[in-house]
Amino acid sequence: MELKRHYAEKKPIMVKIVKFSVDDILFDSKAASEAVGKACSRTLPAKVAGICQLDQTVILSVEETPVKQEITYTFAPFPAVNEDEIAGEIKSRYYAGFSTIGVFSIAEKRWALFSKAK
Repeated sequence: MELKRHYAEKKPIMVKIVKFSVDDILFDSKAASEAVGKACSRTLPAKVAGICQLDQTVILSVEETPVKQEITYTFAPFPAVNEDEIAGEIKSRYYAGFSTIGVFSIAEKRWALFSKAK
């Protein structure tokens, strides 16, 4: 009953913070992507709501959702270098079924976290 009341008010009950070293993402982006999915599929359903970078750490904000959503997360290089290319990359990924969660830098190259509903 309490859970339904919170969702009726559109307030998440829990926010989880998940941190990754940029080295971990660079070394094994697939394992890091799978770890994001696991963090979102624990006891209560959740999804990544945002991403921040502080120096060599990528920080994800994971929020509860009222309904379980099967989402795949993928860390991948983001090759765009100017505004037009950025817009094109986001649109290209969107038309392939991916949402761009956020972009960050590793070794002077851009990477992004993408999500895709299964």
